[in-house]
Amino acid sequence: MLDMPVKIVKRKKQKTIRVHAKQTHYLVTAPKRMSKRSINAFIRENARAIKALPRTLNPKDALYPSEFLTLFGVKKPLVVKKGSDDALEDCGDQYVFNTRKQVDTSIAKALETEIDKILKHELKSIHAYYRNKFPELCDHEVMFKTRYMKSRFGSANPKHKTITINRVFVHYELHYLTYIYAHEIAHFTHQNHSKAFYQSLEKLYPNYKSMRVELRNAHTAFTTMRP
Repeated sequence: MLDMPVKIVKRKKQKTIRVHAKQTHYLVTAPKRMSKRSINAFIRENARAIKALPRTLNPKDALYPSEFLTLFGVKKPLVVKKGSDDALEDCGDQYVFNTRKQVDTSIAKALETEIDKILKHELKSIHAYYRNKFPELCDHEVMFKTRYMKSRFGSANPKHKTITINRVFVHYELHYLTYIYAHEIAHFTHQNHSKAFYQSLEKLYPNYKSMRVELRNAHTAFTTMRP
């Protein structure tokens, strides 16, 4: 018997059965022609291995309610207090979120809005620095957007002059945000991952190769829960 519910999804182009441990359930994907009986038999035979799988954490779901908050790599206790306006403060040994909201879902939404402001503020500061240092690559008017993304760190839209960043970066050390900014702003000059793109990225962020690996490892560590 498994310790969480199972969700089965059949996919036309998939050739093998796969199991992913989510925060609240197991996701089993299987070939479209595989019978439910065969899928259930596979689950029973591999129950021990399935229960040992690391669980994927959705950063958005873990934001609140939580006893702790991590901002740019610094983890501290999170205290929620009643206040007249929504405001997140760093009080040295803890983060204090003052809010008028009383219901957990409303508090979580308000906290997400404050985190969005913090992340955009840092992005604007990074852009101002790079725009001054590398005007030939970064002298653009840019609108920054943030949202939680399942499979991407960021995206650039040179036509509309927007850069969208995965909101999870507010939890990681600041140099990761700087790296992903450099990657996305380079797309304003090179809209594909050509040799010229990587030459520009190397100019903006010389150790981008090692940082790319480091970021993937950090993201996996942050979004993975051990059973």
